[in-house]
Amino acid sequence: MLAVPPPPPPSPRPRRAALLRGAALFSLWLVVAGPDPAGLPFGLLAAVLATRASLVLLPPGAARIAPAVLARLAAETLRQSAAAGWDIARRALSRDMRLAPGVVAMPQRLPPGPAQDGFRLLASLAPGALPLDSKDATLRVHVLDTRAPHAAELGATEGTVAAALGTPR
Repeated sequence: MLAVPPPPPPSPRPRRAALLRGAALFSLWLVVAGPDPAGLPFGLLAAVLATRASLVLLPPGAARIAPAVLARLAAETLRQSAAAGWDIARRALSRDMRLAPGVVAMPQRLPPGPAQDGFRLLASLAPGALPLDSKDATLRVHVLDTRAPHAAELGATEGTVAAALGTPR
């Protein structure tokens, strides 16, 4: 008869991940709802439930995040958001909006899952672009001006997301 070895002791990594995620989610609750004492129990419950869901959906160790690249990604996101706002304001106040709307297809090299989802979220912040769908490793993006280099810009964003998450492209 084969002896089954006992399971290894639980790693401190899941506990650490749970504490960090729980603290971040509870902090987010405090920022959104404020430190009202009557709402703190609800915030704590929401943080516990959200932490549990996050641990199930993205177990600890499933993704490695590079903090320096993540900071670069955050700066790029702010830049794109400001550029998108400026682009919309410029077009709205201009007599000639210079619109050539259409759909641009771009190859998507990130693997399906959180990395691809995060990229599509950031792609929606690109000036004049809105991701529609992705099929067969191709992302279709509705753009306000098909003459602009949207595919190249989104490709650079995809590269930054891949670097931030340590995901191969």
